[in-house]
Amino acid sequence: MLLRVGSCGDDVKELQEKLGLTPDGKFGPATEEAVKNWQQANGLSVDGIVGCDTWNELFSFKIGSSGDEVKELQEKLGLTPDGKFGPATEEAVKNWQQANGLTVDGVVGFHTWNKLFSSDDEDTDDTETRNNIVVSAFPVTSAAASAVPVTEDTDNTAARNDRVVSTFPVTGAAASAAVPITKNTNDTATRNDKVVAAVPVTDTADEVNGLNFGKLRGHVPEAVLAQIPDCAAKFQINTPLRLAHFLAQCAHESAGFKVKQENLKYSADGLRKVFKKYFPDKNTAQCYARQPEKIASRVYANRMGNGNEASREGYKYCGRGYIQLTGKYNYEAFCETVDDDILDNPDLVSQKYSLLSAAWYWNTRSLNHLADKGANTNVVTTITKRVNGGTNGLTDRIKHFNEYYSLLIS
Repeated sequence: MLLRVGSCGDDVKELQEKLGLTPDGKFGPATEEAVKNWQQANGLSVDGIVGCDTWNELFSFKIGSSGDEVKELQEKLGLTPDGKFGPATEEAVKNWQQANGLTVDGVVGFHTWNKLFSSDDEDTDDTETRNNIVVSAFPVTSAAASAVPVTEDTDNTAARNDRVVSTFPVTGAAASAAVPITKNTNDTATRNDKVVAAVPVTDTADEVNGLNFGKLRGHVPEAVLAQIPDCAAKFQINTPLRLAHFLAQCAHESAGFKVKQENLKYSADGLRKVFKKYFPDKNTAQCYARQPEKIASRVYANRMGNGNEASREGYKYCGRGYIQLTGKYNYEAFCETVDDDILDNPDLVSQKYSLLSAAWYWNTRSLNHLADKGANTNVVTTITKRVNGGTNGLTDRIKHFNEYYSLLIS
């Protein structure tokens, strides 16, 4: 969902309230002008479009922020809740981010807020990811910079995933300094036209046009390897650079290729913290707690092509795949690239097309173009921003890229 002139709904109302406008839920010229003024004042690209960068900046908390939500944050961190985000709050946020494997910047954006208020709400199952969906579109500009060696710790940090579903041209200057490639010894395991296979697949089981992806065996699951030829044929992920960048993002977003469907097992308290506008009072939250189908049906109703809450399409088309495909519009578009009817059988995305659906998303974002720019931290960072909407888990993504790329070029 792209917020621009012509958009309407609850997200627009929330935006207008944040900008101090009368919240009528209709994105018209006045809202566009207010967005442009805000973008200019905050050093963002001035286009009047609310994509992930603008939305995250608008709704983040940092030094100088104040209000009830800052009080909630301080209470969660064990601080005296005075509602003023000062140095002490910033330091507490940094310590918490460090302890929980998030980017340490002292800023509470969507990723940090979501993890902070949902970390106590998961069942003790194997799911390691706390997932929410942001559907948006935004241009990314990358500036060339010197790459630095990457030092990575060896813990297996669970991914905390937000999804940005969008199509937008990317501009960027290629960075020239290469990252030292160090092999990781950890074996842990829009709507577009129909994509026509443009690259023939060789008959060799582990090769696609000379790309020997069999070298990744033991480092990625066999189920992932099995889908690579189709990804190469349909979406041209067919060079060491492209495949290494692609798999690095998938590995992080899916907690090591383990998570293939969005986890929505929130408690009542978690629902009120993470989805506050959908669960404004305790009684409503309790009626939905620990019921993923009901939760998704409410949270994703009337968005991304889904019907109303009663239609249950919010749950039917919830996040699936390694880079979670979300929303009926996106399921419809992806359906054009496969033989199965995933609109009627959406579970096939997680059961059969977990990697191919991620490749479809990769293609809609023109990420092959970025991957071709090289094996350096600047490229990984730029791609991460396109996939994640920020740089959450960047070091883990770099670690995976170094591992896969060194294997593929060996």
